[in-house]
Amino acid sequence: MADGRIYMLQPSFASGEISPDVASRVDLDKYQSALLQARNVFIRPYGSAYRRPGTEHVAQIDIGNVRLQEFAVDASTSYLLVFLSLTLYVYKEDVLKATLVTPFAGTRLHQLRFAQSADVMFIASGTYPVQVLTRTNDTTWSIAAFKAEPAYIDTTTMTEGISISTSVLSGTATLTASSALFNSNNVGNSVMLRQRVPSATVSKSSSGTSSSLLAGPAGWKVISHGTWTGSFSVEYSSDNNNWYTLREYTSDNDFNVTESGTFDAQTYIRLNCDIQSGSFTADLSKLPYTNEGWARITAFTDSTHVTAVVGKRFASTNATDDWAFGAWDGNYGYPSCVTFFQDRLCFAANNRQPYMVWMSRTGDYYNFGTEKAAGELLDDSAVAVSFISRRDYRILHLMAEADLLVMTEGNEWIISGSETVTPSNVTPRVQTSRGTTDVSPIMIGGQMIYVQRHGKTVRDLQYNFTTDSYDGMDLNILAKHITQDTKIIDSAYRQEPDYMAFFVLDDGTCACLTYVNEQKVYAWSRMRTNGTIKAVESISTPNFEDVYFIISRGGTNYLERLADYDRSDNPMNYVMLDCAKKDTPVSPVTSITASWLANQTVDVLADGRHFEDLTANGSGKVTLPVAVNSYVIGYPYTSVFELPNIEIQLQDGTLQGRKKKVAEVILRLENSLGGRVGMSTNRTDVIKYDEFGATPLPPGIDPPTPPEADEVKLYSGEKLVTVPNVTMGGFNDKGRVVITSDEPYPLSISSIVRAVVPGG
Repeated sequence: MADGRIYMLQPSFASGEISPDVASRVDLDKYQSALLQARNVFIRPYGSAYRRPGTEHVAQIDIGNVRLQEFAVDASTSYLLVFLSLTLYVYKEDVLKATLVTPFAGTRLHQLRFAQSADVMFIASGTYPVQVLTRTNDTTWSIAAFKAEPAYIDTTTMTEGISISTSVLSGTATLTASSALFNSNNVGNSVMLRQRVPSATVSKSSSGTSSSLLAGPAGWKVISHGTWTGSFSVEYSSDNNNWYTLREYTSDNDFNVTESGTFDAQTYIRLNCDIQSGSFTADLSKLPYTNEGWARITAFTDSTHVTAVVGKRFASTNATDDWAFGAWDGNYGYPSCVTFFQDRLCFAANNRQPYMVWMSRTGDYYNFGTEKAAGELLDDSAVAVSFISRRDYRILHLMAEADLLVMTEGNEWIISGSETVTPSNVTPRVQTSRGTTDVSPIMIGGQMIYVQRHGKTVRDLQYNFTTDSYDGMDLNILAKHITQDTKIIDSAYRQEPDYMAFFVLDDGTCACLTYVNEQKVYAWSRMRTNGTIKAVESISTPNFEDVYFIISRGGTNYLERLADYDRSDNPMNYVMLDCAKKDTPVSPVTSITASWLANQTVDVLADGRHFEDLTANGSGKVTLPVAVNSYVIGYPYTSVFELPNIEIQLQDGTLQGRKKKVAEVILRLENSLGGRVGMSTNRTDVIKYDEFGATPLPPGIDPPTPPEADEVKLYSGEKLVTVPNVTMGGFNDKGRVVITSDEPYPLSISSIVRAVVPGG
């Protein structure tokens, strides 16, 4: 202590921004590393805080609702999908590669859910048939409706008193209902006809082949009679054309056979006999079974007739009243969620059954059929399971890691991945009862971050070995003010750098969360720009992730990429302006053109020097007073770091509620320039850097000339700044400090020391 001063160190900002409601909670450990404001500031997981980088202009996008999604082929190849109403743009490395027409209307884009396998992405919406987006190469893409072979047959869709017949057993059939049943919404769906097939027998008493029988997924039996020499065989075929030996029998007047077997699917069978002598008869029988044939409806004729392509052969053209539709079509609704789990494609939640999950056959993503052997469902058959616990909450997300996490409007479930899921072995278990929103959850290793119902709280969800269940914590319990009057509408996560999640709010700002659970780092900050942030997505690259935003500025949507944050001392290696363009022309220039900034007031950083409040003309041209070799042009933004109240334990108690002033601050900076310091934003003084001749000079000494471009260096080290007094000699009952910057330079603060004078 000198001159009554107490030097108070804040070595970290790893708690991020806290709300005014906890601004006096000096008892909290996290208070010691908190900020009251972290606007346009990012928090590093190890504690420093820095002025966020700017955004670089990529493209102008059609006005309206927008959705961003990553399409990652491998660790080094990723694309950015930009969904607009009925249109999809595909970008790679900021270059437009393809444009496609989609069925997705702009008002429904928030409902889209995605699951990818290599070059194929499945897109569910609930409103439209599931779409399959396929990549052939960078510029060749296609999108088409998913065609289940078949869809999961829902036996509850049958209408009592109506029967259906088919015109043919295979190929293209006309299906006829006994009364009004069909409509145009059935097109694309499957329909199953269950028909009882009686037993039948073919006999052969001489050499040659018998006629064939179509045996079902049931049994066959062969019996021979007489005393004979020669051989005969039971043959099988899948197409009644190419035949293979199933069993072969030989006799020399000493043998007869009685044998039976089963098939897993419909199979043709026949006898093939080579009899040398004697009296011989063989009887080959197919046993009675129930055939479940299905067809996909391709065209609607009228309420009693549709055209369909048979996928699994029907047994008879006779009408049957035992039939059912597939679970998804325009009448029942389409799947609204999609993921992969245990090599099954999983759908969930149509309008008719919002609590249901359907899983394809193992390894056969287009097949949601079921098969039986000896009357039992095969383990690799499709699976359907409902998630109901007192209330029929709608499933909003399927998230697959070691377990399948099923997120609904009111609770959270799992299907354990410790055992193989089969039709007879699937047990949903409810975990928590909090509910979620349409905002996509974020998977981070073995844990998940999601937006809780009502859109204002962010929680994590992870497995707890002690309780053998999933649960988590409220991640913005200390920063509720960030979402107090708004809701979260979109999210993204980048692992490198800084382990940050981005949450777009419906007020046009973005809440940023530095999240490292194992280190108990949950640090919030806020991002604002002179526009409305509408969407966000992160795209993987070999070394880090690029974060993209859709930002509405002046009635136009802009696709912008968050600039890289360099760690050098050259200010021209950074982009600290928004909607910016960065360039190094082949020769010095005195004018810059950025057409998207036409008629706007902009700033330019050129050769390390700041030119502010310049006006771009109608074509986006800006004229500079000097020729420059490199530049960044864009919109300025203001960063604010505000420290909370000072807390010092004195001999006679706390400093809380007593008058004090912060006389000076010592800033420990890394690669920084610019900035101002004060007790509030109403009055601040500049941080003086020798690099710009800002240090006071003795009388009679002329200031130095402006530095050359290669002489402008960012500063690393400590800066002592005198805090300007505002009222009452600078004494107040808070002792806060505010640091601001609106200049296009980085400002990275590792720690702050406040020189506090008690009294007043």
